[in-house]
Amino acid sequence: MTSAGDKLLTATGKAVAGKRAIGGLSGCAFSLVVAAEAREHKGLLLCITPGPETAEDIALDIEALSPAVTCLIAPVMDENNPDKQASWVSLLSRIAHLDTSAILLAPAASMIESLPSPSEIKAGNLSLQPGKKLKIDALFQKLIDAGLERVEQIDGAGQFTRRGGIVDIYPPSLGNPVRLELFGDEIESVRAFDVETQRSFESLPGGTAFPLVPVEGGRDGMLLDYLSDPTVLAVEPEQVAERLTTLASFSEDPARHKRINAAHKLLGNATALGTGAATTNLECVAPVTLGDAYEGVAKLVTPLLDSGLTCLLYCGAEAELRPAREGLEAQGLKESSKLYLLRGDVEGGRVLP
Repeated sequence: MTSAGDKLLTATGKAVAGKRAIGGLSGCAFSLVVAAEAREHKGLLLCITPGPETAEDIALDIEALSPAVTCLIAPVMDENNPDKQASWVSLLSRIAHLDTSAILLAPAASMIESLPSPSEIKAGNLSLQPGKKLKIDALFQKLIDAGLERVEQIDGAGQFTRRGGIVDIYPPSLGNPVRLELFGDEIESVRAFDVETQRSFESLPGGTAFPLVPVEGGRDGMLLDYLSDPTVLAVEPEQVAERLTTLASFSEDPARHKRINAAHKLLGNATALGTGAATTNLECVAPVTLGDAYEGVAKLVTPLLDSGLTCLLYCGAEAELRPAREGLEAQGLKESSKLYLLRGDVEGGRVLP
């Protein structure tokens, strides 16, 4: 059975299909269009935003609007942030191994970041398999060169440790740390383990692999080098272009300006999503708040239902659905084919045409 959320995405997808510029957007409508486009797109959908705040808001909305979609955010960090390289290597590794449709939200600054080239990432791939000989000193040096820290016990990503014949490694690109059990200089087993309990929970008979890139390595690449002919959306493209121009004024580095020019060119071919008028407009209206708590929600929703509209109320976590249901029922509103209570949160609810 098709869910209310799926119907919303399908209707939005039909309204914006094939359009080069979509205007009249505000609030969660930006996220709705991105999620709808992602449903119709096979592979990676690139969405460029003016800044990281917009990217984070859209990612949170999509978690509610289309929870099955993989959503990635390109990091924007200060040059001296010790987590910067690990965050980028983790993202690039995930992009390289995507086997499903996904959305990549990229703030303008991330589009021109100086990154290791794809060939460097590939060359730095470390494979650890049962039965394989391991030069432990050489391995530890690679880990240190890539910015991992040797500790007594792993409690987070970017760390490694050794206790006798056991080596634990938590590369930033993996969801869980791995434990190598050694017999002499040979890997006897590879297991995933839980940081909190320090207990192994999954045997990995095929071993594991992850990229290790030296902190002092080359930086001849950019994000676009990892994306093969992507479909591109741009949220408020004029603001993105302005941000790129501002970033260009901070440096005279020819390589940086080359990356900025490439980003401008990509932006020119993107589907534009904006608040202003465009060739296609998805006019959105912010509903008027008429009071607090469930009484206020009921006063807001009732006239919308009476006018024939379908209402989707995102109520937060699963545990909040029951009190929301009871609170609205006390105001005379029950779930129906026109009123749905759903998990998740969206930023800035809107009435859509």
